[in-house]
Amino acid sequence: MQLSTKEKAGVADVSRIYDGLHLSKEFVRNAALHPENLEQEFKDEGERHFKICETCRGKKDQFLPLEE
Repeated sequence: MQLSTKEKAGVADVSRIYDGLHLSKEFVRNAALHPENLEQEFKDEGERHFKICETCRGKKDQFLPLEE
């Protein structure tokens, strides 16, 4: 996996949503708990990935609060 310019400088690159072939854990957590904080471009890309990837969908479900 190649580092972005920000990551090489020691700055976390929040625009990077993939970690290899799957969505990064931080992105999945934000998508599940705080989707309003995501930029629309990344929200759309994440939703496309969730539709085709059962692994990432399962990770997202783990962050969702249980319904009463």
